[in-house]
Amino acid sequence: MHRIGLASLLALAISTPVLAGGFAKTDQGCQVQDWNAQRSNPTYIWSGQCVGGLADGKGILLSLVDGQVFSTTEGTMHKGSFNGPAVIQWAKGDRYEGELQNGTLSGRGKYRYPDGSTASGVFSNSALVQPDAPVAAAGNSGSVQSDRASAVSSDIASVDLSGGCDTAQQKGQVYMERVSEEAKSRDFGICESARQMHKIGELTVRVAEQCQNTPNWEQLRAEGQRLMRESQETMDGSCG
Repeated sequence: MHRIGLASLLALAISTPVLAGGFAKTDQGCQVQDWNAQRSNPTYIWSGQCVGGLADGKGILLSLVDGQVFSTTEGTMHKGSFNGPAVIQWAKGDRYEGELQNGTLSGRGKYRYPDGSTASGVFSNSALVQPDAPVAAAGNSGSVQSDRASAVSSDIASVDLSGGCDTAQQKGQVYMERVSEEAKSRDFGICESARQMHKIGELTVRVAEQCQNTPNWEQLRAEGQRLMRESQETMDGSCG
């Protein structure tokens, strides 16, 4: 049974904008990681040094897609990849200040959305894995969070998983692929990614309960519960 790995991969796929990729040459022929390889006609401009054909040292990398600025990253390159403290500003308004490792958001950092809301904590492979503890807010925030969780549950409850274990897995796969494609086309921020991850976790639990005659159903259910728990922590701490 392979749905556990699939759920985890999809959860990562819809997380914060991922930077890591293959390599591409800048306008000056210096190689950098091709962070926008999946997008249309990516090009790069690097302001720093080039050592052995690879970007190296401090500088600013301008990333363009179809000739339009997509993002600007200021930091330190090593062999074509950003490592250490950096600031990334996306044209759509998102901003990240924190650590990068091999071009991915990894280490402590703070992510700001176009609407001004923020998420901070420890990132790994461009996903927020250890959000900072939320600050208690006045009013009935608990009921708001409960209402949000109920809305997600209602959404997933409407997915028809009838027909047995194999059918449930196939239907769950179709739903997850649809979420993944939507994420690729919309460039989800952290909050929306967390909401989608929560849905995937709930769906994984529902599929597991349809597969109780298989050896790994409890492991599958535990994976779904983990996704739900971690995404809820992100929403509670970062999304209001």
